[in-house]
Amino acid sequence: MNQNNYTELIENLDKKYPDRVWLKVLEILSVVGVADQKQLQTYSGMSRDRNRRVLGEIRKLGQTMKLNLIKELNSRARRPGSKGRTPIIWRLEKNGASLLRQLGYKQARDSKLNKDTELLHALCILDLIQNARENSLHVKPEHRMSYGDQQWIRPDVLISYENGQKAFFEVEQLGYANILRRIVDSLVNKIHFFKQKNDGEYQPIIRMIFNLERGKDLNRTIHYWQEALRVAMEREELSELPFSIYAMPLLEFLEVPDWKVEPEKTRWKQLKPNPLETEKMKTTTDEKSLTKQEDNQIEELPFTTREEALILKSLLHLIQVEESDIKHTWKLGDPEFFNICMIIYSASHGPDVDIHTRASVPWGSLYLLREYLRLNPRLKKMLNDQIRRSAGATRWNTSIITHRMQTIIDTFLYYHGWKSKGPMTVYATPVDWNEPAPRSFQVVVNISEPELLLGSQSGIIASKEVAQLTEEAISWVLWAVFAYPRELGVKPVPFW
Repeated sequence: MNQNNYTELIENLDKKYPDRVWLKVLEILSVVGVADQKQLQTYSGMSRDRNRRVLGEIRKLGQTMKLNLIKELNSRARRPGSKGRTPIIWRLEKNGASLLRQLGYKQARDSKLNKDTELLHALCILDLIQNARENSLHVKPEHRMSYGDQQWIRPDVLISYENGQKAFFEVEQLGYANILRRIVDSLVNKIHFFKQKNDGEYQPIIRMIFNLERGKDLNRTIHYWQEALRVAMEREELSELPFSIYAMPLLEFLEVPDWKVEPEKTRWKQLKPNPLETEKMKTTTDEKSLTKQEDNQIEELPFTTREEALILKSLLHLIQVEESDIKHTWKLGDPEFFNICMIIYSASHGPDVDIHTRASVPWGSLYLLREYLRLNPRLKKMLNDQIRRSAGATRWNTSIITHRMQTIIDTFLYYHGWKSKGPMTVYATPVDWNEPAPRSFQVVVNISEPELLLGSQSGIIASKEVAQLTEEAISWVLWAVFAYPRELGVKPVPFW
């Protein structure tokens, strides 16, 4: 975009909005590259209608001149605890950043953020930064700091206090087992940083702001962080950390901010390494087998069809009214099953695993799956029994093989309280002959409703990226039962 284009664009924007509210919008977007419509309205001081009009006009004027200034993103990213309609997210584009640099905003850069988890992280950082500025604090977002031999860290928010000290504020979201490796690496980097920067310039306190409400999801995420702390300390052979970590939910922090040099520790939860405990393994007793009754032992109860319908309606009402009292005897699907599959899968797969490990026999994942089966002897017995039943003499063909595979898959899912049809579809199928893959059979998993991953108690919607990784993890775990029976200690199927 040449200088004439800039001049014409600025003139058009100023003509439309002499108070330069358009510049305020671009300024807000430039902080972290994105902002949702509610944030733009709040931080610019505009009414909802004017905010919507200004955003539309900025985009329209840019399109008229064939310039990409801002973009409306198609994202379902929703922050925990938010109410009402999910606000639209806007992103600063290449020409919008160029325009800001021409106006003196030398640090302005266009954003490439697109994934839900990245967008939510950035939106939370923006809230923290704006709140810090409202409290007259000097703040640097994602400031890169070097230490040691070409090493560096980049806290989400760096606050500089009047006494010369600097403090780290980090934004974290819902934790999954597959990011445990990333968390450990991040903690190890911070350990190295604080070991070297121990002159008092940086406060040895990391304030962690979780984009979660209090409850099961926050507790589980904190557990992962505390487990990562234990692993990081073991890796670095430490008996004590060179810093402390204090955590608080984002909404609670924004409602009553705590930017003090010394945090009000009664409001924060200190994260400490999980103790290494040996839990007693408990195995459930075998379910009572259903005995078949002879026909002459079955007694028909004298109810009409209408009476039977009334009885069933009464039982339905009982389920609805006393759901928790009745359902506790049923083994409903637990979302922790997805987490278990992710842990097993992440040992040998995923972007964080080096290429040599990914190309090798997945020994790490096989080891964890074998240990999981050892911890669940009833599941292992159910699988072996079903494999034995599927091994009858027959003429094998594709239809029979996929059916026998499906019965074994269903056995695995049934043990965990899940089925293979519904919001999660799981089925066996031969590999497409046109696909560049080994000519064999595969297990396909499709989670059509990502909310399933988090259970009914959470108002959060898992991202598509997490759902896809979970599908891959479940698919591999089920497929491994057929492909690696010797390594897992289960009976081999005759058709593999």
